[in-house]
Amino acid sequence: MYKGKQPDSGMVSRAFLGLVLLAMLSACAMQAYEPSPAPGAKPSQRDSSASGTPRATPALPAPAPVDKGASDASASLLTAARSRRLDGDLEGADALLQRAQRIDPRNAEVYLELAELHYSRGDVAEARTMAERGLLYCRAGSCARLHELIER
Repeated sequence: MYKGKQPDSGMVSRAFLGLVLLAMLSACAMQAYEPSPAPGAKPSQRDSSASGTPRATPALPAPAPVDKGASDASASLLTAARSRRLDGDLEGADALLQRAQRIDPRNAEVYLELAELHYSRGDVAEARTMAERGLLYCRAGSCARLHELIER
């Protein structure tokens, strides 16, 4: 029948072992990876395609608490800058407002006062730019004043 060289039993067993290992590895690769939950995290639902149950989405982190120290510091800087601007010390007001902006960059009042300062200097384009930027962070009271500055 077969006139060629017969494989020895060692070669057959190595080939068989290789096939078994390949089958085991492919079975491992087909299992879905699910990361372990973080310590203290709530367990989420498992993704089950058969039942059609959607996987729970993680909750968004809570917003960072407002830093009252930053608000108080920027408020005092704003008061001092407004006073200096009204006294005619535009450079001193500008320095205080730049500092207030670094401390509290999302404070619409800082942008409102910067816009007023630029109007005092005669730089209408920069005043409008500051007012528009302030609109990103404004609340009811300062929004109307920022809109007025843009319309000037």
